[in-house]
Amino acid sequence: LDIQKIGPLIYSTEEKSPDLRNKDRVIKTGSTWTKRTPQLVYFTEIENFESVQKLLEKGADVNALSESNDSAILVSLRILCPFDVPHQSLDDRFFKLISEKPHKPETINQKTLKKLLTPLISAVETGRKEIVEKIISMGASIDLMGHTTNMTALYRSLTLISSMKNPDTDFCSVEMIANNKTALDAIRRNTAGHFGPTLEDQYHAISKLRAHPIFHVFKSTFQELKSQRLHDLVSVNSIREIAIFLLAHGANPNAKHHHPIEGYTPLMFAA
Repeated sequence: LDIQKIGPLIYSTEEKSPDLRNKDRVIKTGSTWTKRTPQLVYFTEIENFESVQKLLEKGADVNALSESNDSAILVSLRILCPFDVPHQSLDDRFFKLISEKPHKPETINQKTLKKLLTPLISAVETGRKEIVEKIISMGASIDLMGHTTNMTALYRSLTLISSMKNPDTDFCSVEMIANNKTALDAIRRNTAGHFGPTLEDQYHAISKLRAHPIFHVFKSTFQELKSQRLHDLVSVNSIREIAIFLLAHGANPNAKHHHPIEGYTPLMFAA
């Protein structure tokens, strides 16, 4: 493949096969093949069910983490997220298989290094209450903050409801992010530093993008496609049921957040 013509997001996985003799083998993955990843995590990520099944049968460690703190259970949850772009397959065989295995609480409450992803908030983003219930039963800390804007699972459920009911709401307007370090840091984490290393770099890059006329055409088209996909796959009621479940299990409605406004709480967001 000519990577300069195709781009950095495509790479071949054909050469990899599971090492069943060394079930917990760490391999190098990623677009540049430098990220150290347990092969169980890797084969979950590329959705090779047969390999995942064989590794688990051999006793592969479900608590093993990649060097960026990805776990097999987390990756299996991201596969189920209808909100993610690029779109996920939503194949729940991986989650069902991996979640059957005993996990350490530290694994269930682990955050990834860059995007700060957590299993519980990822479970919320599946839109499936039974998935959230399972992760809670596995030892998830209900008010653990995570993801790039540093939020609780309850807060995330409310932001999802808001975005589904009001898809045109823009919490990333230039005016809103100008003095919001959390929002600027989230942009930096989600773009892997492409806009530069500093928060000021993020602000200038976003301001420049939003000033381009094509940006608004792209944004409108993206929102339309995203809204249609979510309408087909998840409902506001399902997310609302998750929020109610979290509250019933001790989620703090007064936990303070930093986005979209400093000091915001789930209670304020719901009002």
